[in-house]
Amino acid sequence: MSYHCWDDGAVVFNPQTGETHQVGLLAIELLSSLVPDQSLTLTNLQAELAEVFDGFDPGESRASIESALFKLEACGLVKRVLI
Repeated sequence: MSYHCWDDGAVVFNPQTGETHQVGLLAIELLSSLVPDQSLTLTNLQAELAEVFDGFDPGESRASIESALFKLEACGLVKRVLI
C-alpha cells in the first residue's frame, strides 16, 4: 500500500484493487498503527494518536477512530478481525 500526504489529507493506493482513495490524516495514522498479527485496543489507539496529533483528546476520539476505521474497511484498506 502506498500513500502521499498533504497538510490536510492524503491519498492511499491499494495495489490489490488498483484503486486510489482520498483519506484524512487520522486514517493514515491508523493505517500505520495497524500491523498484521497485532491486537490493538481502542485505548492503545487513542493513546498513540494523542502522541501524534496536538489537541487530540483520547476521551473524545472514539467516534472519530471508529468512523475512520469503518471508511478504511469499506475501501478494502483494512479488514476487521474478530478475536
